[in-house]
Amino acid sequence: MKQLKSTSQQLKELFDRAITAKFLAEPISSFDHAIDATTVKIFMDEHDYDVVGIRRNGSVIGYVKRSDLQDGICEKYIFPFDQSEKILDTTPLIEVFKMFHNHP
Repeated sequence: MKQLKSTSQQLKELFDRAITAKFLAEPISSFDHAIDATTVKIFMDEHDYDVVGIRRNGSVIGYVKRSDLQDGICEKYIFPFDQSEKILDTTPLIEVFKMFHNHP
């Protein structure tokens, strides 16, 4: 069997090019902006979700945090997405980790 001789530079290139955000990504659960916040909180508790997406007219426009949800509709608790929070599936994993540091 041939022994692999990878350099640290080759390993860095692997993380920079081949391993991307798509390997960590999963579909986001989302709800309509007008749904009852208590209903969404129960769903989040059952699935151990900290955040879920909120839709308006079929598009996810932001998210809500489980810890914030109380009475009323989810629209009261929406955090709109910031451009700096958006990650392409082609973003190198190393960059994703850097982004998580700034946007948990």
